Amino acid sequence: MTEFIGLASGMICVVAMAPQVYKSYKTGSTDDISTSMLIMMYISMGLGTAYGFLIRHVAIYATDITLLVLYMMIHCIKLRESTPCKDKNGEQAVCDVETADRQIQGPE
Repeated sequence: MTEFIGLASGMICVVAMAPQVYKSYKTGSTDDISTSMLIMMYISMGLGTAYGFLIRHVAIYATDITLLVLYMMIHCIKLRESTPCKDKNGEQAVCDVETADRQIQGPE
């Protein structure tokens, strides 16, 4: 029963994080997510994973590893967002189709 409660808790944590990853992926925006928070979560998840392995508690390390992957996905999106796009001449370029459409049509 204890293992079930731990697994249920972990599943809820992962499911709660999934919409943020999806939204960040779809919009390409992570402006409101701080890099320092992501780094602290890496440390927390890393320590939690180590702790879970040391006490041989699957619910702890499985949750922490899964959350670590989700946070890494958000961080990759954040890094992609902060990297300026360049055209073949090395000039600043439009990175995504949505922004390009707005530039072509003009402001609304």
